[in-house]
Amino acid sequence: MMAVGPKKKKSKAQKEAERLQAEEEERKAEILRAKREAERIRKEAEDAKRLKEEQIADRTEELERLSNELQEAQDQIAETKERLRWAEKLEAVQSSWETYTKCDPRPDAASEKALNTFLSQGADEEVPELDQAMERCVYGESIAADLLNDIGQSLENGDISRMARNEEFLELLRGLSFDKIDFATAHLLSHWDSLSGGDEDFDRTCMTAGGIRVGVWVNVSLKGFRMKTVDFAAAGMSTDVPRPLSGASVAVRNIFVPYRFVRNQGNNNGNSNNDSIGAGRVPGTTVGGDDADGSNTNTGPGAVPNDGSAQKAYTTHGTQDEKIVLGGTFFLEIVALPPGIKKIKGWVFRAETELSKAVARQTYPLEWRSTRL
Repeated sequence: MMAVGPKKKKSKAQKEAERLQAEEEERKAEILRAKREAERIRKEAEDAKRLKEEQIADRTEELERLSNELQEAQDQIAETKERLRWAEKLEAVQSSWETYTKCDPRPDAASEKALNTFLSQGADEEVPELDQAMERCVYGESIAADLLNDIGQSLENGDISRMARNEEFLELLRGLSFDKIDFATAHLLSHWDSLSGGDEDFDRTCMTAGGIRVGVWVNVSLKGFRMKTVDFAAAGMSTDVPRPLSGASVAVRNIFVPYRFVRNQGNNNGNSNNDSIGAGRVPGTTVGGDDADGSNTNTGPGAVPNDGSAQKAYTTHGTQDEKIVLGGTFFLEIVALPPGIKKIKGWVFRAETELSKAVARQTYPLEWRSTRL
């Protein structure tokens, strides 16, 4: 076993020398680390610069390629638009010639003057027979189809103002059709005795044309019943008449139209022009557009101004109008009956009242019950 003697203490000079040596080694190591860090930063900067230059070169090449493709696409679009413009012009000329050779009196959907003339003349025309009124409705829908095509074309071209005017024309056209049905219904109810041929049990009639269906039931008996089912078999419709109507002098009318149309039921004064949205035009008024000289003569009630408000009204239609219907529209209406006829010594006396030319829609439950004179 080897004995270890006590350690010799380092002198102050030795300790100072060791400290200086350690500091020198630490300084050299720090310098080496700084050089390595600087080298790393330099390499990273060179790599980043080289990568950025490569990216710039790639983006420049891609931008040049896309610019060339854009120019080619723009040239193709311009050429296509030019061909389309000439094709549409040729189609318009051919369509105009075909219309001329066919002598079709149907107004041109692109002509606001023609549409205004048609609506004004239609508002003045009285069509007493229901079958004739239905024919007018079908004829009006052929014009509506042209308007819808023009609306689609306006949408494609981004012409919102024209779309708004055509929408207004469409509402007025279909409102005019309902006015014809209202007038014919009023005439039908006023001359129910002629239609029934003296049959006291005859209480209903219906008719269909071009997808439009109309059925009318008249409470001729004024006898009590719990619930009465009225079938309009030829029109494919049926209605349950509730007991409160059993003793009322009213008629029930069913109407189905294969398009969107909403009536405003806030007025029961018997005036169909005030009872429906888009009712027939008051004679002398016009809708939208400029005249041939560029001036605007829309001064009548319901006219669409040419100051940009039509575009605003159209673009906000979805938020302002709460009455939006999709698809066909079904109407179930209660209308008052006109005064009955009087027969004296072979003469038939028929009273001429407001109900002879207009229908008076009733609310349900009935607020009052009319009685026939």
